[in-house]
Amino acid sequence: MAVQTRPHPTDRSGWGVSDPALLKRRVWAGAAFLAFAFCGLLVRLWYLQVVEGEDFLSMAEQNRVRQVPLPAPRGLILDRNNHILATSRITHSIAIVPAALPSARRDPEGRAKVLRTLGFLIGISAEQIEEKIRSERDRGLYDPIRIVPHASYKTIAVVEENKARLGPAVLVTNDLARTYPNGALAAHVLGYTGIVQAKDMEENRRQLEAGEDARQLGLDDIIGQSGVEKEYDRDLTGIRGSERYEVDSRLRPIRTLKAIGEKPGHTLQLTIDLKLQKAAEQALSRTRNSGAVAVIDVRNGEVLAVASRPTFNPNIFSMEKKQFRAAFNTIVRNKKHPLINRAVSSRFPPGSTFKMVTAAAALESGAVNPSSAWHCGGGLRLGRFFGCWSVHGPSVNLSKALSHSCNVYFYQSARLMGNPESSGPTYLAKIARQFGMGARTGIDLPTDAAGLVPDPAWRREYNRKNPAQAHWYPGNTLNMSIGQGDVLASPLQMAMVTAAVANGG
Repeated sequence: MAVQTRPHPTDRSGWGVSDPALLKRRVWAGAAFLAFAFCGLLVRLWYLQVVEGEDFLSMAEQNRVRQVPLPAPRGLILDRNNHILATSRITHSIAIVPAALPSARRDPEGRAKVLRTLGFLIGISAEQIEEKIRSERDRGLYDPIRIVPHASYKTIAVVEENKARLGPAVLVTNDLARTYPNGALAAHVLGYTGIVQAKDMEENRRQLEAGEDARQLGLDDIIGQSGVEKEYDRDLTGIRGSERYEVDSRLRPIRTLKAIGEKPGHTLQLTIDLKLQKAAEQALSRTRNSGAVAVIDVRNGEVLAVASRPTFNPNIFSMEKKQFRAAFNTIVRNKKHPLINRAVSSRFPPGSTFKMVTAAAALESGAVNPSSAWHCGGGLRLGRFFGCWSVHGPSVNLSKALSHSCNVYFYQSARLMGNPESSGPTYLAKIARQFGMGARTGIDLPTDAAGLVPDPAWRREYNRKNPAQAHWYPGNTLNMSIGQGDVLASPLQMAMVTAAVANGG
């Protein structure tokens, strides 16, 4: 016989609860729980949509929208007659987007395959590409990392042909490269540009923290490395633009959403005369030695030409990496140091060109007058024999001494020079400094070197740890009078001295 179970006569709910009050409490507890849960969902929904809504919208936008920076052309550099000395041209780079690259943790094989394929196509190892990616880990996940800057058309074609194998992580970017239409002409004046390096970023950070007037550098910025490119980098640098476009799940562009145009940098016009610059460099090229030329307009001090030999072609800094390395290694291995601007950065004993200063000082001090004359027998004995390059005979006056560059005349003038306040060499040094010697010229180039004008006080200070060398001898005065000994000046400084004489001071 089956056993049947029936509700208690007083249980009207059918739930096995005989107490109506208990049933009521349970219903209210369930309703309260459901209401509380529903309120929690409403609060969470409000928080996500209102409080965090903008952040999540931004994240969603980042998943479907990409922003690509558009490089801005650097400003033109022109000569005084508006001939173009430096401009920009379109170039391309092979780059990797880190966010589109297979994850090293979730898909190491897929990542290795992409890097090996790319490395094979461009001629470097997968490890080198991985190291490049690691070195720029501070970059945004969607910012392209340039693996091959200024890629050749052959490299671009090979990469594009294999795009299906490489996937969306590898792309060809549109960039701008600095170009110099005249090649090596005026290279030391113009300088060259390059991608910002870690040391540049560190120096920029230091300048900004110190409150200096410096622009904020970013990754992949092109900056001037020397010459007027460096001196006027802030003015020549344009303002980048950007382009926002929508992408599909494979990061392929679907449509452009918004574009902000780039703004080119300012145009810089120099006082350099291109034709005169060519003539100066051609004259230097006919010699086999190192040398420099500086040409100044004596009427207003404008620099018309600055040439230095040996020189270099600044266009190499916009070459593909392999070509650049070969060309740059040739430059740095050259023992004559082509990158040095000898007209501005190097200091040499000025030699006979300094005799103009000695003549001015002698006249100013009253030691000589235009008719004062001495006999030149080929030199002067003062302890030892101080020679002259020739025997100029009797009655060598100022005019003849300058035209024939007679050392003896200037030896004698220096010996008589001075005044009650200062000795001869001290007075000569004072006049030399009034000509601008012993200081920087003030030319707007970053490597302007100061010359050196010695005097007894300088010699004592320079040799304070070696008292035997601290004394100033009469022979030092004779050497100084003809621009030898410790006197140093750049070719540009001596051009300025000559201009001061030519224009009457």
